[in-house]
Amino acid sequence: MSLFHALLIGLIYYLANTSFLCGLAYFTTWRPVVNGFLVGLALGEPAQGALVGALINVLYLGYLSVGGTLGIGDAALAGITGATASIMLAVPPAMATGVGVVVGVLLGNLGFPLLTLRLKLDGRLVRRMDAAAEQGNARAVTWLNIAPAQALLFAITAPAAAALALMIGALGPLAGLLPDALTRGLSIAGMGLSGALGIALAMRFVFQRWGIAFFLAGFALAGVSGSLSLIADISVAVLLCVTAGSLIAILAGTARLRRDARHSRRLPLTPFWLWQCFSHSAYSFERLQGSGFAGALAPLIERVCATLEDRKDALKRQLAFFNTEVNLGAMLVSIVARMEAERAAGRATATEIEKTKSTLMGALAGFGDPLIQGALLPCVLSTALVILFSEFAANPREPALTGLVLYVAAIGSLIFAVGWLCYQAGDAFGRDAVTQLLGSPIVVRGAEAARGITAFMLGALVTSPWVVSLPPGPPPGGPLEFVRLGASLLLTLALWGLSWRIYSRPMLLWIGLLACGVLMALNGVI
Repeated sequence: MSLFHALLIGLIYYLANTSFLCGLAYFTTWRPVVNGFLVGLALGEPAQGALVGALINVLYLGYLSVGGTLGIGDAALAGITGATASIMLAVPPAMATGVGVVVGVLLGNLGFPLLTLRLKLDGRLVRRMDAAAEQGNARAVTWLNIAPAQALLFAITAPAAAALALMIGALGPLAGLLPDALTRGLSIAGMGLSGALGIALAMRFVFQRWGIAFFLAGFALAGVSGSLSLIADISVAVLLCVTAGSLIAILAGTARLRRDARHSRRLPLTPFWLWQCFSHSAYSFERLQGSGFAGALAPLIERVCATLEDRKDALKRQLAFFNTEVNLGAMLVSIVARMEAERAAGRATATEIEKTKSTLMGALAGFGDPLIQGALLPCVLSTALVILFSEFAANPREPALTGLVLYVAAIGSLIFAVGWLCYQAGDAFGRDAVTQLLGSPIVVRGAEAARGITAFMLGALVTSPWVVSLPPGPPPGGPLEFVRLGASLLLTLALWGLSWRIYSRPMLLWIGLLACGVLMALNGVI
């Protein structure tokens, strides 16, 4: 492992945590399937990196990050270190993938202290923003939320990931000294058992109404057809439709909202871009997204406030605690921006602004997190994973990686469309836009459909020997294949039932599976 490659890996981890990629990093570079591929690309093994990242991503399919929490661990750090380990550790090639998954999941827990450090240090930046607000310096508020905050994030994330990469590279030769049975046990746990747990955890979010029926249908269709290829072909069409539909929605939705808007003069787009790109830039325990919200509105506040005192009051008002779902939160950014302009003109009060902001942020968070992270993201991601594992089954050495490309295109266009249209709707209809969104039967039914598709894809993933298998490896064929499929289904359903009892501590379940894999290998069971 050269220093140059380690620095590249550090840069990838920074890009996974930053929000300046128009808020899309959380849905793209933060996901193990994407950053694992990028690490593999940096180390000359893009297919291996993508495979390990995809397997780790299955474990994080049911991951829901709200309020600065990490849940089972830092998925980005897990994907990056897992891909690095699978390429750099001196273990048999057949076991490198599973061992990489185990190493990645374990090292992903180091994301907890890194996140804590970041939130604490960002608190100092927020206090500097408070001082700038006391002086009415709107430009300083925006500046502090951009350059110093991103520099601090880089200083925390990049060296940490680079150091871990160098450590893995240095310890790589020593991995060859491990007993073969132990290495095999780690491989079984990483590539065979972890996928079952990931699917089981994800099932908790999507098993509503007819969820179990869709799950079993996906399992049956993939099992009868003998591979994921048939479902993968359908999945390609689904992701292409999502991408095209999102782009059409941006164009057609924007035109309709501007036509039906209550105001002839539209808000500038500066608050939207600043919010989407830097909502989590100076993310702190004290304010969470409050600094990002103030940084987004500061240029508008500087323009509309006629006096220094008005500017001070407005900046301090927007620096208060704030937290919501980011993309739906763009609607609140435009609503509050419009109200600040009206307050400067004497048509709204500070109390109305504060009440609107505090009330609607909770409503949008409670509605938006299950919609975005609990329905749309798992739907697109599980669909892409089906394509990707089908490609690995067809050509393990040189897969086409179509699933990865389609995932980035589909989720990127979809999430951007949500944020863009929410900002335009808030500008066009004000607070009524939130009522229309929360009461929309189309949105509710769309979320239900997304969960149904996710359940179907999860069922199909259970049949993949890359994801759930004892032992991991190519399908045995013949009657033994039906035994493998039945065992995979029973294992997944058992973990699903068990997850309801100790769901708050999923890492315990994973450690239990890790121990089972190692013990079975050491005792010659598998």
